[in-house]
Amino acid sequence: METSPKGGHSLSTILMTSVFSIYFIIIVLTTSIRILVEYQNAEKEIYKEMESIIETFRDPLSESLWEFNDLLLSSTVNGIMKNPIIKGVEVRSFFGDLKKIRGITKNSDGEFYNSLDGKNIKINETDSEEIIAFNFKILHKDAGKKGKRVLVGKGSFYSSRLFIKEKIWRTFTYILLSEFIKTISIFIFFIWIFKKILGDPLKKLTSSIERIDLNEIDSGPIKVFEKNEGGRELTIFQDSFNKMKKDLKETHESLRDYSSSLEDKVENRAKDLKNLLENLGQGFMVFNKEGIVQPGCSNVTLQLFGCDPTNKKFSEVLQYKKDDKLSLDSWIKNAWKGKISFREIAPLAPKSFEKLERFIELEYRPIYNEKKGAEKKLERVICIASDKTKERELEKIADKEKSQAHMILKIISDKNGFNSMIREVKRNISDIKRDIIEKNEKIDLKNIFRIMHTSKGAFSSYSMKELANLAHRFEDQILKIENNDINLDEDSRMFNNLRTKINYLEEKLENFLEENKMVLEGGAESGNGVKEEQLIEKFKQFILKREGDKSKIYQDFTGEFYSKKISECFERFIPIVKELEERLGKPITLKIEQSPIIVNFQFYEPFILSCIHIFRNCADHGIEDTEERIANGKEVKGLITVRFKKVMNDKIQIAIKDDGRGITPKKIKEVVISKDILSAKEVNNLPDSKILQLIFHEEFSSKDEVTEFSGRGVGLSAVMEEVKKLNGNILVASKDGSGTSFMISLPLILS
Repeated sequence: METSPKGGHSLSTILMTSVFSIYFIIIVLTTSIRILVEYQNAEKEIYKEMESIIETFRDPLSESLWEFNDLLLSSTVNGIMKNPIIKGVEVRSFFGDLKKIRGITKNSDGEFYNSLDGKNIKINETDSEEIIAFNFKILHKDAGKKGKRVLVGKGSFYSSRLFIKEKIWRTFTYILLSEFIKTISIFIFFIWIFKKILGDPLKKLTSSIERIDLNEIDSGPIKVFEKNEGGRELTIFQDSFNKMKKDLKETHESLRDYSSSLEDKVENRAKDLKNLLENLGQGFMVFNKEGIVQPGCSNVTLQLFGCDPTNKKFSEVLQYKKDDKLSLDSWIKNAWKGKISFREIAPLAPKSFEKLERFIELEYRPIYNEKKGAEKKLERVICIASDKTKERELEKIADKEKSQAHMILKIISDKNGFNSMIREVKRNISDIKRDIIEKNEKIDLKNIFRIMHTSKGAFSSYSMKELANLAHRFEDQILKIENNDINLDEDSRMFNNLRTKINYLEEKLENFLEENKMVLEGGAESGNGVKEEQLIEKFKQFILKREGDKSKIYQDFTGEFYSKKISECFERFIPIVKELEERLGKPITLKIEQSPIIVNFQFYEPFILSCIHIFRNCADHGIEDTEERIANGKEVKGLITVRFKKVMNDKIQIAIKDDGRGITPKKIKEVVISKDILSAKEVNNLPDSKILQLIFHEEFSSKDEVTEFSGRGVGLSAVMEEVKKLNGNILVASKDGSGTSFMISLPLILS
């Protein structure tokens, strides 16, 4: 039998405390109002008293000024200062000169000072607001003018509101203390009365009630006091409780019988639910706040996880290692804290379990403590496990088909670029094999890593995921050797592993080329007199035969191949700029503004391919090194932006801009003269805007050396050539230190 908490306050104490607390608050408020009234009255009294002092000392001050009697004036001022209300005195003659000053006074700038020992000490602004000044005229009765008073000087008396506050505070303290003592005395007296009349009888009744055991309620009534012993109300309360006790005994017996049958029903329902989940092929398990899985898991759960989870930690069932285990334990801990709703924290829990090529999806449902009157708290969590292996396999097939379609579209839309990339990758693989197999000295791992990284980027740019992943694993192997400082020699396991991996990558590349031979052969024919329309139709028939007219790749080909958004045509440069960023060691972002403008990209393809020279120039010439950008107050990461605009329904404008160091006309002049493109006289007669356009000359290059990115002097001239073929225009604009812009205007070709 649970007992009521001890140490609580009685009803009489609570009632009396509440009443007298309100009473004391009212006393404080009324006393405060009285003090406010007293303060206002006291301030009026000070003004009256000050006027009385002025009238008292007006004649002595008048006499001393009239007769120039400094002794009388000093005596009078000393007499004035003896008044407690007076804090300062200032007397001036008719001519304005200061005759006498004592205590607190005010200067011509309105600032207050206190004269002490011959020194004037300035009073701070807060205290000066409490000072009151009383100014008056000093008149003297002139006998020669038949009793008429003449002005002989001016006086000022100074007082302080602090004087009033001190007086009022003493009054307030006295009143408040007396009321507090009176209230406490009455409070103690009434507490004693209430305890005697109400508290003690109630305590006796409560004590009898607490001794009742619900499991063994007897039929005898509670009899604490007789009819008139505790007052009529308490006797009625005792009779009512005895009646309730009798009803409670009967209800308790009925509930006991019902509870027994309810447990059987709940158990049967749980079995039905378990059977339902078993039939659906779903597993479920319940774990508590310690993450321990409770008994009662479904049989499917045992099959899905390959073990009996009962009494094991949830992280152990998921076969988590140290770091993942700590993360899951932290999630369970936070879920039970309740600071975040379960709906919000559930997505952070493990979503899947994979083992032996099986993919199990995990969902979570909360079970709350629903006791009436108690705070809603998380009690347990149900984990529902569903075998999604087949669905996952179908998704992988769909993704693979989509990726295959994307890859073929990329290849056939950039046949020349793709063939060039394949030749470069093959040469890279040959270089790596030669380094690994033929070299006797220490292998240059950094160079091999750079070559493989470039190859990975090339594969990724054409969505060749399998080959890109193989290149990535080869990179990981190189990093592992470098990070662990492994001694690489011909007999080592790592050496053989590298050799095996590069051979495997080469084999996979050859297999890929063989499997897509039809696509690649079509690309080769494009330069042998075959019309572009015939080649496209050949590809279309190839895809139709291989994939069928319902396949995703065929639909993508027919729906997107002949037309495309202009912004999508430039997305191929994203991996290229990324590669330039890594190889040049400059952080660069390429931002391509999305555009709804649709074009027949076949007509623009040579021009778009030539734009790689613009991007290489932006990255190599334009964007500064990190140190230079920081020194010039720029963002560390360089930015290249591409924007598109439709003009008059028949033209399209393309703007390619970098935020680099810009192009200086002076530098262009030097290069043009040194390469005999123009004479010094011709160059000097050109405006800066015309000089900038000379960078499109086929022999122009500002690089002193030839690199893989620039320096051969043929890049931007190729762009100019392709723009002219489309009957378009290209201009360059630049500002020293602020970047360079290439503005290209082309006719809009839709068909």
